[in-house]
Amino acid sequence: MSQENVEVVRKAIEARNRDLEEWLTFFHPAAHTSDRLTVAGVPTETQGLDELRRAHEEWIEVFDDFGMEVVELLDLDELILAEVRFHGRGGASGARVTASQVDLYRVCEGLIVEQRAGYRSREEALEAAGLSE
Repeated sequence: MSQENVEVVRKAIEARNRDLEEWLTFFHPAAHTSDRLTVAGVPTETQGLDELRRAHEEWIEVFDDFGMEVVELLDLDELILAEVRFHGRGGASGARVTASQVDLYRVCEGLIVEQRAGYRSREEALEAAGLSE
């Protein structure tokens, strides 16, 4: 089951680059998300698909050519750790932006029920998950 959960997270991240509505199909209707590194004006927490949709729409308004890629996915039994890299161009400034972060996902019955995003390192995410490397 854990490899299936890894694939749910991989496919969700890939879908985020293509289509907002497709990306949302990977989340449970009551999913909870939190983001420690979000941009100004974008909610740091969401509950449910409507709030998640609005937060994502606000996020992509800040950046042109926004995308993300998977660097590595790790199965931590109850959680999936995702090291990801974001890239885009500031909508107002035109400046190119690249950032890396580590996110934690909880998947239940094939849907993401929790996403904790924005850890600065694998070690920080593992500590938040109650694990250590």
